[in-house]
Order: sequence, then C-alpha cells, then structure tokens
Amino acid sequence: MKVNSKLSHIFVVFFGLYFFSFSDNVSDSDEWIKIVKNSKYLQQENKISEIQEKDLSQLWLSKYRSQTLGFIGNNYKRLRIYFLSVKQNEPNKYCVYGKSNVNGNICSFTGELVLKEAFQFKISDVDSLTQGVLIGTYKLTEDKECDWPGCFSGIFTTNFYIDNAGNIHYDDLSKGADGFKNNCFIGKWLNNANGKIKNSNWGDFRIPLSGDLDIGVSAFTPNPKYLKYGWKEFAEMPIDSMTDLKIPEKPWW
Repeated sequence: MKVNSKLSHIFVVFFGLYFFSFSDNVSDSDEWIKIVKNSKYLQQENKISEIQEKDLSQLWLSKYRSQTLGFIGNNYKRLRIYFLSVKQNEPNKYCVYGKSNVNGNICSFTGELVLKEAFQFKISDVDSLTQGVLIGTYKLTEDKECDWPGCFSGIFTTNFYIDNAGNIHYDDLSKGADGFKNNCFIGKWLNNANGKIKNSNWGDFRIPLSGDLDIGVSAFTPNPKYLKYGWKEFAEMPIDSMTDLKIPEKPWW
C-alpha cells in the first residue's frame, strides 16, 4: 500500500495538537466537536445515512482496547475503561457492556452509543482507501451495587477507514505516528450519591483534552506531578521493544 505521509502528518496534528489545548471543564465536549467539524481537511457532507447501515461494533472492540487510557476529576486520577460487548441495536444505536476501574474499584456498566454524524477526509494515508470520522454521544451507567457508582456521558469520535470492498475498519493506518489516538471519549461522570460532576475523558493510546497530564511526544507519558493519582503503576510498566508501547497489564476486567 502506498502511504500518504502528508495526511498522516495532518491527521496526527489535527487530533494531536488539541489534546493539550483546552482547560479541564464541562464544555470540553463542545470544544472537541468544534475542532473536528471545523477542520479544513474534512469534507462537510454528513455520510451518516450510508455509514450507519453497516454493523460498526468492531470499531469499539478492536485489539487495541488494552491501550485505552483515561482520567477522572481535576487531578487527572487514572481511569481504566474496557468495553466487553458492543452490539448494534438500531442502525445508529449500539448497546454497550463494560467495566470501569479507578484505584481498584471495579464497576460494571451498561449503556448506549448513538451515532450522529460521519465525515470523510479529503485525502487518505493510503491512496486506495477512504478515511473518516464518526461523531456520536454516549451514556454509560455503572451498576448501582458497586462502590461509588455513577454515570459517564458525553461525546465521542471514532476514526475509521473504508476498504475497496466497502468494509469499514478501525483506523490504525498511522498508528506509528507521534500523537496517534482513536476512540476519543470526552465528557463527565455524575456521582449517583451526591450529584457531583467530574470531567472524564479517555481514548486509545492518548487521552483527548488531557491538559498537562500527558507530557509525552511519541507516546503517552504522565506528568510526574500526577503519578500519585494512579499513574505511578503505569509509568513503571515495561515497554515492548518491538512496538515502543507499554506492555498491556494483566486483564482486570
């Protein structure tokens, strides 16, 4: 395959620059969508009516789920999220079952992903393929029997590519590029007990709009001042010499 290095650079800048750009507040989701939809590299025609006819569940059940990184709250406490099941319920709606983990407090959750829009890029990393981005909303409700249960809600963006046969795949075409990430979830968590709201974002490989938490260039690297909030264990995880990625931890889900 012929790789278009220009788009790879554009793509990473487009989704990479902005994870440092905005302060930690409840309007982050609006800012993220504004960034995505206002990009000059994106076609403006909404393709959701075509895209949603296919079962896209594999986009959120990829082999990269163990590389999902997240935070919750103003101190960027480490959040682990893992989707165990994603099933298409309606053309644009997907039922989700998974688990969250904060400081060893593991909660199962159920919820829904709702696809709203889909846009294609004007150029592609690979000339024969078409790349694009899905935009949607999510709501994930933790089991009330867990300790400190709550509800995650917000918006998400998922990058995909379409092959010559019309099949849609998780977009990992520029996975080796600095700043690469996918399945970006930007939103908040509502505490069921007291109604308090905390910002909570996660994504594959990097975390969108993570302030000064991530100081890495080629890969996610937690700022030392946040190590005490659950990131020390991550920082000490060994790195795979073949991929330059952290070796996934043992399954906790």
